[in-house]
Amino acid sequence: MIVDDEHAVTDALTLVLESMDVNVSAFQDTDAALEEIEKQAFDLVLLDLRMPRVNGAQLTALIRDVRPAQRILIVTGYPDDPLVSEALEAGAIDMVKKPFDVGTILSYLEAGERHVGSS
Repeated sequence: MIVDDEHAVTDALTLVLESMDVNVSAFQDTDAALEEIEKQAFDLVLLDLRMPRVNGAQLTALIRDVRPAQRILIVTGYPDDPLVSEALEAGAIDMVKKPFDVGTILSYLEAGERHVGSS
């Protein structure tokens, strides 16, 4: 799952990951993303930190309330933002700085498949 308020980010990342045979669900709306999380778990949630209404740290906490074992990776252009610490304390597994190499995301996916499995 990708949650980012910028269509360009979700569109580009979806295109790249799908070309590598990764199933992707992308959301710009945090409410819709949370609704989907309530229905099913994902191998990995890529979550933007700075979004309107609900930021990535808040959404991390909401997701973990619904799915305590959900793996969440924060992606941000602002690695020194205090919200990074809040998101990690709320249960995110790590933070990756934008722009990032897709191989980095794939390594988190592969690690999750070994430990969590597909849902």
